[in-house]
Amino acid sequence: MSSSTPAAGAVSPGAIVRGGSLLRGSTTARYGNPHHALTLAGATLVFYAVDSLSTRAEQRWGFRRAKPGSAPGRELARVRVQDDGTYAAVLPAGIQGSVLVAIDVERFSYAPETGGRAFGLLGAASPGWQEAQGGRRAVLNIDLPHPSYCEILGLLGLWLVAGRVTSCGTGDPMPGGKVEVFDRDLTQDDFLGSDITDSGGNFRVFFAPAVFRGIPSLPPPFDAIPPHELIGGPDVYFRVSAAGATLLDEPASAGRADGRENVGRCSYHDLCVQHRPQIGVDTLTLWTRIGVYEVPNGGGLNDFDADGFTASGKLAFTGEIPFCGLVAQQYAGEAVSYRFTWAEWTDLSTPPADADFQPLTGTHINTGMPYGSIYVQTGPNPWEFDTTPVFPAPDADGWIAVSQDPDFVRDGWPMLSVRTAVLVPPVASQGDLQSIFDAGDPVPAGPLRDRPRKFSFRMQMKTASHFETQPVPVPIHINNSFAYLRFELDELAGNPCAELENPSGGPLHVHPRWTVAHPYLYSYGVELHRQGGASMTHGEDWNDPGNGVLWTAAAGETGTHDFAYADTGSCSYHCSITAHRRLTSGSGMVGTQQHILRTFCVE
Repeated sequence: MSSSTPAAGAVSPGAIVRGGSLLRGSTTARYGNPHHALTLAGATLVFYAVDSLSTRAEQRWGFRRAKPGSAPGRELARVRVQDDGTYAAVLPAGIQGSVLVAIDVERFSYAPETGGRAFGLLGAASPGWQEAQGGRRAVLNIDLPHPSYCEILGLLGLWLVAGRVTSCGTGDPMPGGKVEVFDRDLTQDDFLGSDITDSGGNFRVFFAPAVFRGIPSLPPPFDAIPPHELIGGPDVYFRVSAAGATLLDEPASAGRADGRENVGRCSYHDLCVQHRPQIGVDTLTLWTRIGVYEVPNGGGLNDFDADGFTASGKLAFTGEIPFCGLVAQQYAGEAVSYRFTWAEWTDLSTPPADADFQPLTGTHINTGMPYGSIYVQTGPNPWEFDTTPVFPAPDADGWIAVSQDPDFVRDGWPMLSVRTAVLVPPVASQGDLQSIFDAGDPVPAGPLRDRPRKFSFRMQMKTASHFETQPVPVPIHINNSFAYLRFELDELAGNPCAELENPSGGPLHVHPRWTVAHPYLYSYGVELHRQGGASMTHGEDWNDPGNGVLWTAAAGETGTHDFAYADTGSCSYHCSITAHRRLTSGSGMVGTQQHILRTFCVE
């Protein structure tokens, strides 16, 4: 089956499936880069029903080559992995036991097509099915290790040279650089391909072995030289450039160095560039990103959606966020000043009027964060220099006058950093929002209730005779609050030190009760387990069927659950709730989670 053909059993991840079992999840493919991972986008996943497997065999993802149609068990569904690495498939309603997962791929969506095909088994797991509206659902995430992914590339006839480009001085990633990869050959070097580094400085170049294994005919007496280049992998070296300037130009001999000669099917290489960054004195002043997220402009929404969330993860912003872009010293021969203005949406659907915008001033921004540096040469080599940071000094109207020092350069600092807590203070401290009391009750009316807040920002530039406003306002959501979280066990409500009894000798019934509230809630989960025993879980996340992007109302979401725990014993037990928020400071979702734990013993 071609991986580009719509697969049977595929369904939208947010669909409500009636009379079936919805299995969805994400895919991760490790390729040797410790800072980044790929997905299985473009491949077809095939699900089979199998008998129960040993615990050690479950969720041990890998790859074992097989012939198509030879997998054990009854085929349940096929589904193509979407370009974002997720999948969703409908399995029969009554499916029980373990599910075996296979992969059938002719081309990953991010790699070239070679005419090859790979089919094999990835692993098996017992999905934790939960009853939901219209049918059952479960999440099964697939994380393929580095050797297995590379074996699949081999069956497809592909090689991968990957790496990361950083600054030699600071270790900061270099985005937007062009990386060219070459193979040191016996007579003439081969160009293997090129890539543009992403926001994390990562690059990937896929190529077929024919690119580097061909050797031209040699005249006598050199025709007697053995064809060394037909053995092993390529001998790689690199060239890195940005904005028309070459930052790294390795000699061909670098391809014979340790770690570069005869590299394997998937090789990873750390590169660093050390240079004095340069900008033209008379160039554009332009706002392009919030952290790693490219802002909307006349060409489209870029890394955002129409509602002001990041397109990936539907995230709102929190903390101190960097507004990044280009800063010129002069425009048409005149000194440049720039500023940002802001306005809040009175609701979530009506954009603010021009008259509503006001400037970000020194109160709103971090004036201790530089927007550039003064570079002073200290030696004859262009990489010998000292730097002095230049800090923004906004006037009462928010204007920042760009330094006119001839040695001023933009070197990766943001245009300014916004303290979002000045615009949207947290509703309360974490201690006020997290408790074991009042679990199951709505959030009381008053200061503990939170709501979504949406703002628009615009950048402006002026000189003595020019004034320009960046034409597309950028809407984003902002929040700086912890989630309101209450959690208790009914069995401990009257006596927090009670020891529970299980006189029947059957399953132990435990009844957690909770309240959770946040306008940008990502997920919450309740877990029960015995010390050293099995776990039982219950919970939801924002993209489950029936949940909207703005998840909970101001009064929150309340619930209770009956855990019938069969793995009983005279031991200590843990029952907890964990909540995550859909927030970012400009580089992926923030890692802070909230957690309430209740412990008890059983007689």
